[in-house]
Amino acid sequence: YFKQAIKGQGAAPVNLLVGATSGRPGLYFAHPIRSDEGETLGVAVLKIKGSDVWKVVNSIRVNSHVQAFLVDEQGIVIAHPNNSFLYRSLDTLPPDTQKKLKAENSYGRGRGKIESLNLPELAKAMVGTKQMGHASYYSTIEKTHQIAGFSPLESEPWVLGVNKPRDIFEAPMRALVWQNTCFVLLVGGVASLASLLLSHQLVKSIRVLIKAGKALQKGDFKPEMLAKTSRSQDDLGTLACVFLQMAEEVNNREQNLKSQVQDLRVEIDDTKKERQ
Repeated sequence: YFKQAIKGQGAAPVNLLVGATSGRPGLYFAHPIRSDEGETLGVAVLKIKGSDVWKVVNSIRVNSHVQAFLVDEQGIVIAHPNNSFLYRSLDTLPPDTQKKLKAENSYGRGRGKIESLNLPELAKAMVGTKQMGHASYYSTIEKTHQIAGFSPLESEPWVLGVNKPRDIFEAPMRALVWQNTCFVLLVGGVASLASLLLSHQLVKSIRVLIKAGKALQKGDFKPEMLAKTSRSQDDLGTLACVFLQMAEEVNNREQNLKSQVQDLRVEIDDTKKERQ
């Protein structure tokens, strides 16, 4: 931070660095101090403890399954509720980047390289992004599939992420699907039961009509056989009414025919008597 401020004309970019001696992280704001003649006299530095930054990030907690974390422009985790994730890159860093970070000793790891969390899907989505988004990935450390939502900060090239196990994330959707499935099955069952009752009543009415037709064929038909069916307001009730009218007309024609036959027999008998 001192080198960047002393060389520049204004404030140096804000960096989160780990002290090489103390091993404690800090957020550094640096600005050069110049005389009235423009001579550089020194650098003013303001440091905020990294633990205070962690408190802000860790306060983003909806429940025990949600974790918030902060990633810098290199894709290195600089804030996470799990300390084992700190100062590790989301994906494997290129050799030249590893060499540069080692020389600068930015993360207090001058003697070793930055270890990777092996999360290439998450690194591809988050590192350097300029807009909000989400990503699905498999965590090799937690051995679970995760869903992460993220958004870049406005003042710094860092990205804030919030992750949650995918099973828990999708649990409300699965519950909704299960509720809808149960509702569909319930409605289908009620509809099927109603259809069975309706078809049973329909078959019963048709059988009554068939029985009435056979009775009419044998001459044993009685209007009482269709009294109940004819009172129905559906098509079968209309059909029963038409059947009753037809049966009445058939009966009237049959009676007329019998009367004519009787008259003819009397006339024939009279003719026979006259001939005898």
